[in-house]
Amino acid sequence: MLQLIQKHNHQVAGSALQRKRDIYRFRGGPLLGWLLDECRRRGETQLVMLRQLGFTPSHMTLLRNHKRKSSGISQATVEACARYLGVQPIVIKLLAGHILPSDFLLPGMTEEEVLDRAWAEARGDMALRALVPEDCSNWPLAARRAVMALYHESTGMDPLGLHQLPGILQELQRAAQIHVGNMREAAL
Repeated sequence: MLQLIQKHNHQVAGSALQRKRDIYRFRGGPLLGWLLDECRRRGETQLVMLRQLGFTPSHMTLLRNHKRKSSGISQATVEACARYLGVQPIVIKLLAGHILPSDFLLPGMTEEEVLDRAWAEARGDMALRALVPEDCSNWPLAARRAVMALYHESTGMDPLGLHQLPGILQELQRAAQIHVGNMREAAL
């Protein structure tokens, strides 16, 4: 357990990119990262966190050392982690590797490509064309995402197809896109 705490403390102190690489190098790693981050944010000891989750220190060590897969956690564990993190159980399943982030994306497309595709569709709207420069490819992803959200909100047009998803799935899709980006970045 001491090694787990030392490794986590080292990761928190290390670079953000190195931390992503450490967490995302195996399926289910993000769940452990999120749990440890929440534990630190709350100022709790890991033993307190483990008790709340119903984990033993040896169970956590097995997960951390890849001797037990996060993707094999029970529904009760999923729900305990969801309560601890304050998220829906489906997010825990995504982080644990039950559900792959790519299940929520168009095959082979990044978030940027999805936004570019939506942008191309929205550019057919003369009102939008008059308000926004034609080439926004150099804008930050967050800015392009915001323009598409405003476009959807003001016109009811939905080039991203978000109207088909209930609110919780919209959040999950965005989390999956970020998750895929982090995995790609960590793999570099």
